[in-house]
Amino acid sequence: MNHELLTVSLSVGLIVQAPLPSLSVVAAPNLHYAVVVDAGSSGSRAYLYAWPDHSGDPHELLNIEPLTENHGGPIYKKVTPGLSRYGGSGHC
Repeated sequence: MNHELLTVSLSVGLIVQAPLPSLSVVAAPNLHYAVVVDAGSSGSRAYLYAWPDHSGDPHELLNIEPLTENHGGPIYKKVTPGLSRYGGSGHC
């Protein structure tokens, strides 16, 4: 099986002044990937999700799954401070 290395590096603009650490996972060629950023008041978290090609059946939902660590928890990166630090500063 031919796997490529997928590297994700994010920055959250004005909320975070430095980029998030890079995260490397082995990417399967038949999967699609997405990054979802949860920008909260205490910090921002970036989660990775993957799903296979859709069958084309309009009655079938996509099978979207979070990428997980070996222990089963979702892979994510968190940075602080959160949005509440910037309240009233005009940066958001």
